Amino acid sequence: MELLHSLEEFQEFRNRKGISLLQVSNDRCLPCIAIKEKLEVWHKSNSDINIGYISIDEVREAQSVLEVYAAPSIIIYIDGAPSLYKSGYFSLEEVYDYIDKLRMIIE
Repeated sequence: MELLHSLEEFQEFRNRKGISLLQVSNDRCLPCIAIKEKLEVWHKSNSDINIGYISIDEVREAQSVLEVYAAPSIIIYIDGAPSLYKSGYFSLEEVYDYIDKLRMIIE
């Protein structure tokens, strides 16, 4: 998982080719910490997916630029274009299934 510390790093991350998953969180959110840990484990067997993490506590302007109003949030990009947005309470399994379907379409 790549930690993003600025909007410039986010822009570079988002514009990568292929599928990218961005977790947007704050440092006090316990579900955010749990999701981050699960994504790190999942990424070990799904290394073809770019995974990034940005804290709205560290990069304050990210909240307005990304239009994120709740934590945790996940945004999936395909070649830089947003494809899926999940926020608040959601199932990571649904996110994983969505990524599997994208893989089939892209291949």
